[in-house]
Amino acid sequence: MFELNVGLATITRLHIRKGESLDYLISEDIINFLSENAKCQACNTFFDISYLEKPCCNQSGTYLITHDQYEMELAPLLQKAKKKLKDRNSYKKRQYREKQTVGHHSEKEIEALYKLQKGECYYCGNKLGKLGIKKAFDKDHIKPLAMGGTNWLSNIALSCQPCNNKKHSKSEKEFWQVLEKDFGKKFVKSRKAAIKSYSEEKRKLSN
Repeated sequence: MFELNVGLATITRLHIRKGESLDYLISEDIINFLSENAKCQACNTFFDISYLEKPCCNQSGTYLITHDQYEMELAPLLQKAKKKLKDRNSYKKRQYREKQTVGHHSEKEIEALYKLQKGECYYCGNKLGKLGIKKAFDKDHIKPLAMGGTNWLSNIALSCQPCNNKKHSKSEKEFWQVLEKDFGKKFVKSRKAAIKSYSEEKRKLSN
């Protein structure tokens, strides 16, 4: 991996360290940028991915780019790669939690739940995508896995992606408070009434 130190003058130094993680170099755009712009401080050779194992010369492991190149081109690429890495790590953690979580549910149960919810988001009531379409809706854990929630259908709510993203690891109570602040008490009351109208049928599906 490389460590960035932005200089106050005209250069940014890229310190290449052997054996470090390549997670920030997962972007082909970043590798291409460095190959075209970053030069060895000692021998003026352009950066190559192989130099992570062995620098181009014995004089340096430091590669230079201009400050403007960093600000205008490399920094946005690094930010994008960092977000991709964060999302990937979050996904892996979630997968691990799900494997360790009690309970399971089938696709048939999800289809039945979709019909009970009338194809509407559990939280905001907006229309979900149609069954069978990829990413038509998200399967939210009403009680988050991080709080000890299960994978039983009783703990699953079909939601739109914006609601699921906004809820994230909040408890159901906390997220209702967020929605109440955004849309008012009357709105939340109506949504809870809609959920209550099929809660008994959902309980039967879960047994």
